[in-house]
Amino acid sequence: MEEIYATIEQANPVCQVPASDHRGSSSSKKRLYFGVLIFCALLNVLLLVKLIILSLQLADLSTIRDNLTEHLQDSNNKLSSITEERDLLKANLIRLECLSTKEKSCPAGWTVFFSSCYLFSTKSASWDKGREDCRARGADLVVINSLSEQ
Repeated sequence: MEEIYATIEQANPVCQVPASDHRGSSSSKKRLYFGVLIFCALLNVLLLVKLIILSLQLADLSTIRDNLTEHLQDSNNKLSSITEERDLLKANLIRLECLSTKEKSCPAGWTVFFSSCYLFSTKSASWDKGREDCRARGADLVVINSLSEQ
């Protein structure tokens, strides 16, 4: 078997590249490299422009965020101030209601209920006569429907 392989002569290779002048291919390679270089340069310029635009937008957004933060802080300060004022007003209202109830004096025999004076009469009369009696005392005749007032 060795003899068979030893006697085979190598024929002309099928894929052999002929020895020719490579100057044409060198020029096309230069054009290709130049085209790639131009493409990369344009891509870099576009990326730089986009980076500048994004930087400007970021600066604008940072300014807006700072303004909103300041506005929020001002609003929180105003809310705190208004809440304090409301609490003081509530305390004053309660104090004044207490003083009003204590200082309010009703005529003898009358009852105080929520800063109002009531007279519960045992006399029986018509509505008109009862109303005249109340007006003579500087009051008015009322019907009490509220269970808490009754």
